[in-house]
Amino acid sequence: MIEGTGQPLYPVIQVEDGSWYREELKEMERTIKEGRLRNTIMRNIGSAVGAQIGGSIIAAHVLASGLPQNAGFEIAFLISAGGAIVAALSVLLIPGRRREPAADMQPAAASA
Repeated sequence: MIEGTGQPLYPVIQVEDGSWYREELKEMERTIKEGRLRNTIMRNIGSAVGAQIGGSIIAAHVLASGLPQNAGFEIAFLISAGGAIVAALSVLLIPGRRREPAADMQPAAASA
């Protein structure tokens, strides 16, 4: 137990972006085996990289007064939209699961 909180002491994984993942050992093991933690880590990395790219583009397009130009935002949004389209199209490359038809869904054998 964590002193003063009454919470059980679970193992902790700290992700590079500073977020924490804390769960009971059996649940953490199941999460890792199912690939859900990898999905969370990849989303965190993607959002961090995307934010840096967008910020860099906006920072590169500033007015003499130091305020960002609309063009910087437009370019950043167009690049983000392009990335979203590539991601949506890449989903088509993921193989689907093959499912066996349920026994009650198979046609009945013809009786003679």
